[in-house]
Amino acid sequence: MNFFHLKNNISNFENKVNGLRLLTHFISLMKLMKLLLVLLISLSCHKKDNHHYSFYYWKTHLTLKQDEKKVLEQATLPYLYTRLFDVDKVNGKFQPVAVITKDQNFRTDKQIVPTIFITNRTFLNISQNDIHFLAESIHHLIEKKIKDYDLTTNNEIQIDCDWTGGTRDDYFKFLNELKKGLRKGNHLHTSSPPGKR
Repeated sequence: MNFFHLKNNISNFENKVNGLRLLTHFISLMKLMKLLLVLLISLSCHKKDNHHYSFYYWKTHLTLKQDEKKVLEQATLPYLYTRLFDVDKVNGKFQPVAVITKDQNFRTDKQIVPTIFITNRTFLNISQNDIHFLAESIHHLIEKKIKDYDLTTNNEIQIDCDWTGGTRDDYFKFLNELKKGLRKGNHLHTSSPPGKR
C-alpha cells in the first residue's frame, strides 16, 4: 500500500464520516420538524371557546316565527332583550313612540329584558323636574307593559341613548333618577359604547 493510496483511503473515510454526520443531522432535523408538526396540529385542534350570546328583539309587535323560535332556543343566555318602546320629545313633550304590542300566542322560555331607546333630543334643554318626571313615566310604562303582557322578566332594565357631550350630564342624571325608582335588587344597564361615559 503506498502513501497516496493510504491518503486516498483516509480521505474517502473522512468523506463517508462527514456524509454520515450530515445524514445524522438531517435525520435529527427531520425528527424535530415531525415533532413540531405534531405539536402544531395538536394545538390547532383544541376546543374552541363557547361565547355566550342572546338576541335583541327590536320590532313593534312581539311575535316569533317558528324559525326564530328555534334560533332563540339555541342562544346560550336565558334572556331576550326586548325593545318595549322608544321615547322622543315631540313639540316639547315626552312621548312614548312605537310602543310594543304582543301576539297572544307569543311564548318563550327566555326572560325578557325590557329595553328602551331614548332619542338624544329628549335631553336637550331638560329641567331637573322634567328629568324626574321622565324617569317616573318610563318606569311606570315599563311596569305596565310587563304586567299587561304577563312577561317573565329578570331584574334588569336596559336603556339605549345616543347621547352627546351636550346631553351627557342630563342623561346620567336621568339614569340616577330611574335607578331610584327601581325595586331593590333590580339593575339598570346602558348600551352606551365603552369610553363614551
